Amino acid sequence: MVLSDVDIIKNLGERIGIYPFCEDNVKGASYNLTASKFAWRDDELVHPTEDNKIILEPSSTTLVMTEEAVWVDSSLAGTYHSKVRLVSKGLGHISTTLDPNWVGPSLISVHNYSEDAYHLSVGASFVTLIFDNLLTPSTKASTNTPGRAGLVREHSDEFEEWLEDRNEKEKILTKLKGSSTYKDAKQKITSPWKEFYKQFWFWLIMWLVAWLLILGGPLCVDSFKKLHPNLNYICEHAPTFLVGVPALLALFRIEQRRS
Repeated sequence: MVLSDVDIIKNLGERIGIYPFCEDNVKGASYNLTASKFAWRDDELVHPTEDNKIILEPSSTTLVMTEEAVWVDSSLAGTYHSKVRLVSKGLGHISTTLDPNWVGPSLISVHNYSEDAYHLSVGASFVTLIFDNLLTPSTKASTNTPGRAGLVREHSDEFEEWLEDRNEKEKILTKLKGSSTYKDAKQKITSPWKEFYKQFWFWLIMWLVAWLLILGGPLCVDSFKKLHPNLNYICEHAPTFLVGVPALLALFRIEQRRS
């Protein structure tokens, strides 16, 4: 089963990790990955131009590393797909897989079939990732190194430092969950009623404890009801107080969080 945009964000931080995460790259049933400044051709690093573009030479294959590092658990897999905009310019189709338990950026092979060089901007989306839900979680761990860095010979210190920041599940999830883009995306799909019920039940339990310790004890005993007329009113309308007060506290807490 393919994950929709809502599914992707719901599973983000739990079964899926994407760092850096950009909500604009979440599409109806996919996520667009962008080009980093690291690319290789014939085992040699291809350095971006002064205007931050990677030149894809005619009739040649360039390996482009994605800016995003991705982690998925054992119950998810995925497939990479070309963008029509790029294929129409003469770039080849992209078709490869994302294994369960994968962690790290992706090394994407891009072939330029045209007779003209194509300038791929660093940070531009160039490949689409679709997530699939497995019927049964995989029992095999991913054996490929993060970023498939072993496929290229020439590495720079800058690349090694960059990759170090993206080569473990914990690092990806920590940086993802600490980002404002992640928090904003999660907030948008959180049901207001779900948030209300979560707060309501918390305050209901707290209020019940207070009620039992204070009003449910000595104050509601007949001898104490005679102490003040208001005690009779409170005891007679206990259900209203038990439900109303937690509801008001829940609404107040939700509004406080949003502000």
